[in-house]
Amino acid sequence: MLVKGILRYLALLWLALMLAAAGFVLFQSQQQSLVRTDIRGFLPRLQAQADIQAAVDLHAARESRQLVVLLTAAEPALLAQAAEVLSAQLAQSGHWTLSPLVKGAGDIAALWKWYLPYAPVLLSPDDRSQLQQQQYSAFWQDVLLRYLNPMGAASGLVQQDPLFAMQDYLAANAGLNLNVEIVSGWPIIRRDGKAGLIAVFVTQENIFRLKRNAMLTQEVLQAQEQLAAQFPDVQQHATGALLHVFHSVQQSENEISVVGLGSMVCILILFVVIFRSPLPLLISSLILGAGVLMAFAAMIFMFGAVHMIALVFCSTVLGMGSDYTLHYFAHHYGNVTPAQTMKKILVPTGLGMSITVLAFLALTLAPFPGFQQLALMAALGVAS
Repeated sequence: MLVKGILRYLALLWLALMLAAAGFVLFQSQQQSLVRTDIRGFLPRLQAQADIQAAVDLHAARESRQLVVLLTAAEPALLAQAAEVLSAQLAQSGHWTLSPLVKGAGDIAALWKWYLPYAPVLLSPDDRSQLQQQQYSAFWQDVLLRYLNPMGAASGLVQQDPLFAMQDYLAANAGLNLNVEIVSGWPIIRRDGKAGLIAVFVTQENIFRLKRNAMLTQEVLQAQEQLAAQFPDVQQHATGALLHVFHSVQQSENEISVVGLGSMVCILILFVVIFRSPLPLLISSLILGAGVLMAFAAMIFMFGAVHMIALVFCSTVLGMGSDYTLHYFAHHYGNVTPAQTMKKILVPTGLGMSITVLAFLALTLAPFPGFQQLALMAALGVAS
């Protein structure tokens, strides 16, 4: 009787933990996105000073909010009209604004503003040579001289071009025939009989939140469809972190669905063929669901969210969890009681589970946050 009472209390405690985990996950899902898609969150942090890491994060956040659209057509005037329509369509949503560095009044001002967004990667041949030859002292001395110039730090270009390297780049390429013309304030490049225009749009929304990402992507796709219907002769090419995240999420969801559905179908067929009863399948599903729920809740509690890559890889927990339930039901037949079955398989099953958990926990030693999440989620899922 004492043993049965202890088991009853343990079962109630397990049920309470499941309900608490479910409530915690449900509450957190209303507060924030529980799945992260930023690939940077899967990689290790820079082993550098805090200010350097902050500068890297700031630059990455600013660049990730940009959407770059390339429009090509035969006539420059048609491109300018299409760009105006696209800008108006995206502006209607209230989430997108045209980068002020793209369009301007005046040929020289517009050309300068067209190059300015790419200033951090535009280097003159002399600057590139100094960096390639690791002449860092000479390079930084030239940068310091640019700051001491009366038109240096006071020019207001420090944020866009902190090295002041773009003016040297333009001076070095002043003799090139870039075939750039300004049409209605838009800088348009002609090449091989075609005209091209680049428009950069910026959003202040967090593109790594799944709901926001889906909303912004739908706005972009709808604007592109309307533009294609109105200007069939204009070709569109769009890129940006927004679209990459959206397609990565779609691919991950499809993989999770395929792997999860395939595993469940195979398990269903196996249980029906061998045991010829739905009861073992229901019990196994309950156990697998409890393991996944506990692991997911623990990851949210420790990390705040679960990375999409870790979630995809941890779908293997379903297969490992089903092995333990199959092992139990394979020994539980005839007039054997559950206590006798557990006594028979407790040692080998416990040993196998311990080795599996220890193997996953070894991955936590890797300096990759994504691997740590993967290891902990799989270990907790198996142990639960």
